[in-house]
Amino acid sequence: MQSAAHYRHSGRVTPMAVVYALAVTFLAGPLLALIYSAATIYIPFIYINLILTGGFGALVGVCVAAAMRIGHTRSTAAVLGMTVLAAVVAYYAHWVFWFCVHAFRADQSFIDALAVAFPPFLVADIGRVNELGTWSLRSSDAVTGWPLTIVWIVEAALYFGAAAFAAYSMASSTVYCESCSNWCAPRLNVQRYAHDQGPTIVSRLQNGDLAVVREAAAAFPEAEAWHQLDLVVCEGCGATNTLSVLAVRNERDKKGNVTTKSDIIVDRLLLTREQAQWVMEPRPAPAATTPWAG
Repeated sequence: MQSAAHYRHSGRVTPMAVVYALAVTFLAGPLLALIYSAATIYIPFIYINLILTGGFGALVGVCVAAAMRIGHTRSTAAVLGMTVLAAVVAYYAHWVFWFCVHAFRADQSFIDALAVAFPPFLVADIGRVNELGTWSLRSSDAVTGWPLTIVWIVEAALYFGAAAFAAYSMASSTVYCESCSNWCAPRLNVQRYAHDQGPTIVSRLQNGDLAVVREAAAAFPEAEAWHQLDLVVCEGCGATNTLSVLAVRNERDKKGNVTTKSDIIVDRLLLTREQAQWVMEPRPAPAATTPWAG
């Protein structure tokens, strides 16, 4: 019995996707930078600012990935590359707008302050801010010098990390049908299996034995941990379909709040149209014959 094949992006990059990503880079990115800069100034709390920083980076990554998806690009590497460019531009813009918003608050000209966009001016002004500081912890003196530099480095790492993670998560989780040039649609939580069925499901699926999706024991409705079967199907020609299995669990904190977490244990096995339809059918009482031609 042959091993099952997994879906992989074709790696194709379309010109329109690049155009859309550049539009995000030079239009949406600076706009997000302006909003982020104003938020960090008007909400002067370092811990909230860290959350804003991560959110700013994630939004940049999501916007780039969405733009390249609209442009039908099937390359995670290309999405990450454009995300890095957009993140650098937005990060530079946020420093420019940070000085502009401060000028606006001081009743100075926001437009005139845009002169700081000239790199030597911006670097010099950032250096002066590093010497003087802009915020303090409780009643202590303003944070300056290397401590402030370290905070900026942490913020930059959080920002760029969030941008890359968001873009990668979006780009790497999609499925594209090359036959009809369309993105496929998810069908989540098609089947649930008992938690102890995981090893059997993984082993048999990886060996091309699709019958396990009908033969494995179902999970009880009240189970706190289970294995979940997700499909992604082409709604056009039906040529591209994938099957994934997730290990899912409910975790409770000390207050009893439930958080559902999951890990992918089988990632996007390729199915035919008939196999995908067969998997989505309600499970009959007896085991069914699999259409998987191993």
